[in-house]
Order: sequence, then C-alpha cells, then structure tokens
Amino acid sequence: MRFSEEFIEQVRQANDIVSVISDYVALKRRGGNFWACCPFHSEKTASFSVAAEKGFFYCFGCHASGNVFTFIMKKENISFSEAVQRLAERAHIPLPVTEKTEEEKQRDRLRERLFAINEMACNFFHNCLVKTHYGENGLAYLHRRGLNDETIHEFRLGFAPDGWNKLADAFIRKHVPPEELLRLGLIKEKNGHYYDAFRNRVIFPIFDGRDRVVGFGKTSFRRQQAQILEFS
Repeated sequence: MRFSEEFIEQVRQANDIVSVISDYVALKRRGGNFWACCPFHSEKTASFSVAAEKGFFYCFGCHASGNVFTFIMKKENISFSEAVQRLAERAHIPLPVTEKTEEEKQRDRLRERLFAINEMACNFFHNCLVKTHYGENGLAYLHRRGLNDETIHEFRLGFAPDGWNKLADAFIRKHVPPEELLRLGLIKEKNGHYYDAFRNRVIFPIFDGRDRVVGFGKTSFRRQQAQILEFS
C-alpha cells in the first residue's frame, strides 16, 4: 500500500522513537541521548544510541541507523509500507483508502528504483571512503575538518574515487540501467560512453524525512557544491 507523505508524517509524529524502541530494549538516559545494548547484534557494552529530539537511532558497533520506521523495518523484517501500518495501528490512526491508476503505479515503481539506486551509490561512496585506499585523502580531509569516525559513519559520508568510470562500470555490471544512472546525475554520457559525474570528491548524502537518499553533495576540498535529486 502506498501512503501520502502527509499520512507518513502524521504516523511518525504520533510514534515517539524512544517509546517505540523501549518496547524492544531497555533504554537508559545518558547525557542528551538514550542508550542500550544494540538489538541488532550481540554486545555487552551499550553502543546503541537514540536521539529523541532528532528522532534518530545509531549503533556505534554495527552502524545500524535510521528513524522510527527504519527501526521497525529492521527489527520486524518487514517493508516500509508494513512498518507504517504497524505504527499507525500502534497510534490508533486509521489507514487511508486509496486506489491508484496504472500510470501512478508505474511512476511509483520508478521512484522506488531510483531511491534504491541512490542507496547503492551511497554505500559505494561510503565504502570507498572508509574501506579502500581511494578514500585516504578524503578521510584525512574530513579528520582535519574536525569530523571523527563516528560522525562519518553516522552521516554515511563517502568518497568518489579518482577515475573516469569506477561507479559507472560497477553499477552497469550489476545491471543497473545507465538511463536511470543518467537521470539521477550519477554518471554522464558522451559519444556513447559513460563516465562518472563525481570524481576525487568527498561525498555527503542528502536524506529526506524517511531516511531515503535523495541526492548527493560534493566538495573538492576548496569549494562545496550540492546536487539534489528531484523526481518528475
């Protein structure tokens, strides 16, 4: 079932993230946040943090993160739509009744594919930053700017490697349609050849209210430039 943004926001506001997560683990306030042993992996020391005001959780052990919907999806192994329904029922909010046209359904499927590709790109950039030699200069730059590893993981910062087609080749090998990569601004095309739009740049993902990646900002170490994904 597809829900309107207004309904999703109504459900989110009706479900305090601390209250929801407290149904699964015992949270203890420490400083400005709440803490517990992570419900997603085994540990003896509490590394799972919940920021009540931001409506956000983050585990410093396994790096699980997100909002109240993400938590229910991950904990119950259900889809986003099912998580919205579950939390709506919890808050005694009746579900809307909607019927979409075939054109609307096709548009929704395209939007979901584009969001999924952006999520893949976010993981690609983040892994390049923290797990490969390509990101060493970018990581050093972020550290010089005062960002520690915890912050880098929390906000899923990344790095676009210096090369013409590292992302393009990797994604096309995974059968991601180049047309959709072009639409998202992740690659460019010239004379029938595809090449990366971002090269040798620190990348920061831009999220919407549902923790979906809607675009990427980039910095060339001298200036900053942001690119926002817009769906038509």
